[in-house]
Amino acid sequence: MAVVVGGVLWLRLHAFVALIGGALAGGAGPQEVAAVAAGGLAAAEQVLSKAAFGALLCGTGLSWGRAAYSRGRGLKGPLQRPEAAAMVAAAGALGGLLTLRWVESGHFPLSNLYESLMFLGFGITSVHVYLSGRERVAVVGAVTAPAALGAVAGAALLLPPELQRASALVPALQSNWLMMHVSVMIMSYAALMVGSLLAGTALLAPAPAPPPRPG
Repeated sequence: MAVVVGGVLWLRLHAFVALIGGALAGGAGPQEVAAVAAGGLAAAEQVLSKAAFGALLCGTGLSWGRAAYSRGRGLKGPLQRPEAAAMVAAAGALGGLLTLRWVESGHFPLSNLYESLMFLGFGITSVHVYLSGRERVAVVGAVTAPAALGAVAGAALLLPPELQRASALVPALQSNWLMMHVSVMIMSYAALMVGSLLAGTALLAPAPAPPPRPG
């Protein structure tokens, strides 16, 4: 999947550079060049959102399978399990999407519901990567992957296109506190969501069978 996404992004980059070069060669003004650049960034964002959705979908299926058939135990390390690698790829795709949106809009990407949901998905995948590097419990991915998938699917599939576009900041958000306060708040929501889901899973999961007594 990473090879496919990288190839698509490479082709998009070539097309983006060609469009910019054509616009400059044709004597286009700054506004026309800016419009072409915005279109190229928007196309790259769509590719990254689909890549994140696909990686999270794969990670959800793999995590559920491992939690069901491996007694909840996994290998050590965040990249030694395919479902963990899928979550790392999803975190990278979401991070790249938010970076491109930041470049496109000129402000930190937390100005609408689409960007907030994508940032929430990035926060959940980041918490998963942190936990998978410290714990060997496979059930973590079975909880975090569908939660991040729901956030990304809600942003990419349910919101109308006009709500997915980058927009100017309202006056109430035109402050440096947007980057510090809102980003920390959403990352806290992600950590709280993961902790709540894991706690609910621990309460609902059946107790392990006691070991047989010798003799």
